[in-house]
Amino acid sequence: MLSMHTIGQICKNFGISRSTLIYYDSIGLLKPAVRTEGNYRAYSENEIERLEKIILFREAGVSLKDIKTIFDSPQNNLPDILNKRLVELKGEMNKVKSQQQCIVELLKNGRLPQQASALNKDSFVLI
Repeated sequence: MLSMHTIGQICKNFGISRSTLIYYDSIGLLKPAVRTEGNYRAYSENEIERLEKIILFREAGVSLKDIKTIFDSPQNNLPDILNKRLVELKGEMNKVKSQQQCIVELLKNGRLPQQASALNKDSFVLI
């Protein structure tokens, strides 16, 4: 007999919420293997393996839409999706670096206003 897992068991083992699993089911990302007589979702080892991959991709910041594409597409588009994510991360890192540099400049300049509301566009540009 196949080993089946309940939502409660999966949530506990993976540290995810019940609503996450239900949402994954609703968008077709992770369907339960069966529904019990009481209409409860039950997951087999195949779904557990799929969930492990979903969690890994989410940790890498891959969108649910792209994860669904990875699973549903017959061609191997994983490299393209991961490369796209790398480009996104580079952009996010550049933005954070720019914000960091701005804060450093604001802190270096001894003429900061006492209240943020006193910092208008002209004084910001001056800094």
